Parts: sequence; C-alpha cells; structure tokens
Amino acid sequence: MKASASPTGIAVSVSDVPSAAQQRAGSQDIRTLFSIILLLAIAGASALAQSVANYAPSISTGATFTSITGSGTSFPGWRNATSTEDNRSLATNIGFTFYFMGQAYTQFSVSTNGFLDFSTSTAIGSGTGAYGYANTQFSALSTPTIRAIAPLYDDLRTAGNPGTQAALDASMKYQMSGSAPNRVLTVEWNNFDISGSTGMSISFQVKLYETSGAIEIIYGTMTRGTGGTLSYTVGINGLTMSATPTSAELLTRQWADNSSQFGNLPKNTLDTIPATNDKITFTPVQNVSPASPTSLTFTNVGASIQVGWTDNSTTETYFTVFRSTDNVNFTQAGTVASTTSAGTSSTYSLLVTGLSPSTPYYFRVTANNEASAPSSNLAGSNTSGACAKTGTFTVGPSGTYSTLTAAIADVTASGLSGTVILELQAAYTSTGETFPITIGSIPCASATNTLTIRPETGATGLIIKDSSSLAQITFDLNGAKYVTIDGRPGGSGTAKHLTIVQTALSATANALRFINDASYNTVQYCVLRGANTSSTGGVVLFGGTTGTTGNDNNTIDNCDLRESWTGFPLNLLYASGTITTLTHNNSNNTISNNQASTGSTRPPAPRAC
Repeated sequence: MKASASPTGIAVSVSDVPSAAQQRAGSQDIRTLFSIILLLAIAGASALAQSVANYAPSISTGATFTSITGSGTSFPGWRNATSTEDNRSLATNIGFTFYFMGQAYTQFSVSTNGFLDFSTSTAIGSGTGAYGYANTQFSALSTPTIRAIAPLYDDLRTAGNPGTQAALDASMKYQMSGSAPNRVLTVEWNNFDISGSTGMSISFQVKLYETSGAIEIIYGTMTRGTGGTLSYTVGINGLTMSATPTSAELLTRQWADNSSQFGNLPKNTLDTIPATNDKITFTPVQNVSPASPTSLTFTNVGASIQVGWTDNSTTETYFTVFRSTDNVNFTQAGTVASTTSAGTSSTYSLLVTGLSPSTPYYFRVTANNEASAPSSNLAGSNTSGACAKTGTFTVGPSGTYSTLTAAIADVTASGLSGTVILELQAAYTSTGETFPITIGSIPCASATNTLTIRPETGATGLIIKDSSSLAQITFDLNGAKYVTIDGRPGGSGTAKHLTIVQTALSATANALRFINDASYNTVQYCVLRGANTSSTGGVVLFGGTTGTTGNDNNTIDNCDLRESWTGFPLNLLYASGTITTLTHNNSNNTISNNQASTGSTRPPAPRAC
C-alpha cells in the first residue's frame, strides 16, 4: 500500500500484497469505521447449470456389504509417502467414463480421510487446506475439497496408524466389476479409526454406476469404540463453492440418523457413527443422453448475439452453448437450466456477449444432464454486428429505459461506438430493477468509448436499493471496464445525490463489488451503504478473478462509505485478490477523498480516507 497527500484527505492506492491495515474508532453513541484489508485469496467462480440438486438422496437399512479386501486391487501409488493417516492416492483409472455434475471423468483419487474426488489437484492429503484432513473444506470458499464424494470425511487413519505401505495396500482397495455398459466401480475403506480411539473399527464403500450415474455409499462394520473425536461430513459437492454454498454446489447429510434429510447447509460435525449396513444413494434425476436441440436461431444481432434453440429431449437438465471463431476451437459461452425436462418444443436462448464486432462466429448447443453423455451438437454460424450505441439516454418512468437493468442489457448487446450516458430521472426508483445490477464486459468499451451512470440535472436524493436483500450484491462490476458511476446531478458540482445500498445482514452482502478483471472504472460522489457481517467482506469488495489481469486501475473518489440502516458492517472496504500469478492480483486501485464512518443517533464524526 502506498499513500500520497491530497488536499482533502489521503489518496490510497491499493494493490494485493500480503499486508493488512484497519482503523477503528468509537464513542458511546458514535462509531467510525474504515477498514482496508489486503488479503490474497482464491476468488469464487460463477455458478453453473450443473447441479448436485439434480441428485435425489435416499437412505435405506439392511444393505448387503460385500468386502473387496480379498479380491480388490491396491492403489498404484500415493502422494504422501506411506502415511496411513493423511494421504491421497495418485490418479487411478475408473475403468469406464463416469459422468458427475455433467462432466465426464475417467480417473479418480481417494483419501485416507474418507472421501474420493475427480479433481486434477496434486494435493498430498495432509494439512487443513484443499483435499486435506479438515472436512470443513468440503464446503469452503477458499481452497475447497470439491468434485468430491464423502462417505465419511474426517481425520481418519488406518487401524493403529502404522505408517506402512502394507497397511495402505490392505486397507484401501478398488474394483471394477460387470461389463459395458453396466460396469460398477467399488472403492473400500477397511478397518479405519480415528486418533485417540480405542476399539474403533469402521469400514465403508463408495460405488459408482456406469449406466445410471448413481452413487452409493454402503456402511459395513461400524464399531464406535471409545475415545477420539468423531466429527464427520457425508455428501457430494460440485465444481465450485460459494461463501454460502448454494443448492447447486452442496448436498450433505444434515443429521446422523436414518432420515433422508440432505441440504446445502454445511454439516461438518456429525458425531453419531452411521449404522452398520446402512446405504445412502444419490440418484441422478436424469440419466439418459438427451436428444439434440433443434431450430437454431440468431436474433438481436449486434456486438452480442441472442442464440436460440428448441428443446427436443425429455432427459435434459441444462443446455450448454459454445462459440468459436474458427469452427475448430470452441469455448463455453454459457449454460441455461432446463425448466421443461419432461416435455419438448419449448424454446430457450442465451445472450452471448463479449463478441468482437463484425466477426463471423460458429455456435454449438448441446442438451445435457448430470449423469450421461451430452447430446450431439446443434450447430450454426452468424456474424456479429458493429458496435453502435452512443449518446445520452434517460432511465425512469418516462425515460428511454424504465430500469437500469434494461438499459445496461441494451448497451451490452449493442456495444459502445462512443460515449454513452445513462441519466436517472428525478422520479427514478429502483423497485423494478433485477438485482444485482450487473455490468459485465461491454463490447468496444475503451478510454474513449465509456459508459456513465448519473442522476439527471435537478434529480436529488436518488437511492438504488436491493429491497429484498436476496441478491446480496446491489451493484456488481463483473468484468466491467471504463464505467463511471457518478452521484452528481448532470455530472457537475460536489453534491452526492446517488446512494447505493445493500440492506442484507450477511457475510456475502456488498453494496458494490469489483470482480473478474473489472478495470478502469470510477465510482465518485456516491453514498455507499451496507451491513456486511464478515471480517473478509465489506460494503465495497474488490474480489478475485477468473480472468487474466485482476481488478486493476479502479477509483473510488469523494464517496461516503457508511453503514446500512439495517446494521453496521465489520469492514467498509475489503480487498481480496487471486494469487494464481502476480498479474492476477488487484493493483493500482485508488481510494481517495472519501468519508468513512458508521452512524448512530448523532451525525457521525467525519473521517477522511
């Protein structure tokens, strides 16, 4: 962090380095808070249409447990030498292609700590990070153990923890049985215990079914014994993880009994040992390869293209759209969840943004489900249009657009050919907005082709507020570049007449977020209010990136950072970047001339930052 003198305060240039600074002051009824915390962390990815919610869990008793310790194969190699307490196998062949969360896998790894996964991670299985012994990572945002199946994720060990290859070979086995297309992979943990226990002996299996895509967990002899602390997780999780896991990302057993209660609430402290011969089954809602969509269409052709198609399958749970400029190398443009799996003939579409102007594009659409191969491609091509939007447009009851949501969608679809100004009318309210109000990558945006959002001349006291508090984020600059949010009517003077509020009392609530290479953006003369409850969040959040450069060269100037009327935030501003490479870090962000305070029954004492 570096600071330079400013006529009205301190201009702070923020970049991601492993240091932290907090300033807090208070009195009996006035609290002032400003926090800039710089922390290297992994950013969460956006949610996909693939979903563990499309697996139906069930529990049954009296299952037959047939051990494979005598007939199975020992794992070909381990990453943590001969550790029998914290170890993870090398990638091992399944024996067939298994579809999990819509992804095809031919290999898996297994941990002595009671889980298997389809990740390409090379983690050795020790420590409290990803794929280590700490089962809290099964639902963690940072360094998560994901793409995983947990029959009993805990700090386990082979009996007695002898630390020998022989113990690993005897205690961990796998076996592929049956013939195509009805093969089954069985993985077994035999005679395990936990540190400090006496007389504990637990054995369990995971079975993966080729045809149905079903996942079974079967418990064999489950003798608790005495001593040791049992605190385990059972379930499956997805390809990504959010700070608050969604139903698409996490499906865990909520109680250690025979009820079929599963959900996305992290449950990492189950302490009653599963019953001998219990079986848990996760059955995919659909498990037959879908028929290909039909009738590819292209509408709203501009700097973005609306790609449409017709559902022709009764076994899909989502659709995937791919794009290419050479008809050889395709990248995923997005996914769309199916709402008509049981029928056909419904139409769907996806707005494909971020296209280069006047460029031929090739598209493919597939129908998919979690447990089987995708459909064949529905293919076609179209040429994007030139960027065309420039000028000043009003937003409000009698404006060019009724909502910012609609205005931003149109600007994104059209692309910028010059300066675009969206002016909020005096009668504007945010009741019709879709939150978060997201500004992504706008085609042709540049230092000369910019987007500005501000009140119109004469408009005062405007508020943009997520009244439902469900979205958690009010304004999301998600890959946005060259965007200015200016709270001054007509863009002149110094009065702040635009307030951006997030009312949710939540660890993931932000009034304003910069994420995924949001760069060269300015927020000025605004009031930013929120009540984020996390020590790693804030009213304003500089997050991580799934892109290549980080969130760089952004400015927050002459703003008031304050509490929401629903509560007080722990931090007003928090910066958390991605550490993949130095270029992924957030850098050259300027926080200057701002008033940072939390109010009370009296006006807050001013504090410049």
